[in-house]
Amino acid sequence: MGIIKISSKTNTVIKTVKALQQKKNRADEKKFVLEGIHLIEEAVKAGIFLETVIIAESFLPEEVSFWEKLPDMIYEVPDSLFRSISQTVTPQGILAVAPFVDGDLKEAEEDRLILIADGIQDPGNLGTILRSAAAFGVDTVCLLKGTVDLYNEKTVRSTMGALFQVKLVMVEEEEYLFSSLKALGFTVLAADVHGKIDIKDVFVKDQKTAVIMGNEGNGIRQEILARCDQTFYIPIEKKTESLNVSVAAAVVMYEYQRQNSCRD
Repeated sequence: MGIIKISSKTNTVIKTVKALQQKKNRADEKKFVLEGIHLIEEAVKAGIFLETVIIAESFLPEEVSFWEKLPDMIYEVPDSLFRSISQTVTPQGILAVAPFVDGDLKEAEEDRLILIADGIQDPGNLGTILRSAAAFGVDTVCLLKGTVDLYNEKTVRSTMGALFQVKLVMVEEEEYLFSSLKALGFTVLAADVHGKIDIKDVFVKDQKTAVIMGNEGNGIRQEILARCDQTFYIPIEKKTESLNVSVAAAVVMYEYQRQNSCRD
């Protein structure tokens, strides 16, 4: 493995990393930056191709188990330069550039459970939802237009590597979403505070199911609700208005798995 030392802020590699901190550039290049030991380790485990890896001079390769699985060429920069391109308060001294990991809904033909995010805005909420999806064995997570950028550094960091553990699909058009789900044989359910059915009665064992979770403040858009096969609610105490969307999503995923694991 070779090490190339860089000391200039104007070096092409450094400029590329800085550019990918902007959403437009990420979208144009279909690449993003992941930073920190855990995220990069999860990417390596998932077989993600790391196009560029940069380490700080003080980084200790012998302290990480995945070092030998990194690309043949690594860039090393002074600690001060690394801090200038890092987006974390206390950098761990390693970051990488990777290609987008999202795929197509056509790949969900064999799936049993799909979770759909409609306009979720908080990076922490989306990251937590992806972590729960990985924990509860959700096959695919779809992100509708208006949902926070999956590849901004706050979202990536909050996933704790879960974005490499579930299939992800970006969906720009609702028509494509619903026509694809119908063609694949999915029943589409909406989690809504005004839903018609208690969550304990909504899931049908072994049924291919897609569940939509809505925006933190406004819930699921009305035009989306109108196209769902059924709406359901999570029963909570009347003194509490609603659950945080990431908490609600975890309850939904757990309940789906619980009901599908019960004996007939």
